[in-house]
Amino acid sequence: MPKETTVIEKKMRVDSQKVSFEIIKAVQIKEDEKTDITSKAKEEMKKEQDLNAESDHENQEKGELRLSGDDLLPFSSERTDEYTFTLLRDTLDHAVSYYRIQSKAKELSDKKYEGIYRVNKKTYSISRMIIHPSKNPEFVKKLSLELHFQEMHGNRWMIHKVRSRVYARFLLKKIRMQSEEQYSDYRFDE
Repeated sequence: MPKETTVIEKKMRVDSQKVSFEIIKAVQIKEDEKTDITSKAKEEMKKEQDLNAESDHENQEKGELRLSGDDLLPFSSERTDEYTFTLLRDTLDHAVSYYRIQSKAKELSDKKYEGIYRVNKKTYSISRMIIHPSKNPEFVKKLSLELHFQEMHGNRWMIHKVRSRVYARFLLKKIRMQSEEQYSDYRFDE
């Protein structure tokens, strides 16, 4: 059980290629005592956004982890040769039948993610993926991501929920972090 938990409610906005977040509410829970830290979280987010204005190269040197759809999905024609795929037992969820496909990287790398993908049998769209790096990055003992997708109007698929777990060790410090983000109220600017 974590000694301290932080719950942050965010609003996400996607405009063309730009994604922005607004913190609605932030609460820190420590020993069953809740403290509102919304203003502190907004300040930290502002500082983080200012730092992210730097180039991607500089951010990578700082150890920041950034992933795109290409990093998470091994199914493109350019990447399928880099993985082995296993068809697992099908599953049924809310009367919808899904394939379950497991991917394994042929060559281990902290940039190649592998895991289990749940694919709708009728639409062939991915509804959920549980993935992890095929080789953990330096200082990271465990990293896993669980992404849930939701079909939107106009044949669009959006991330509905993201769960992440990280366990890292750096010298004498141990970091355990678990987060869950849930997205709703999508609006598309046409």
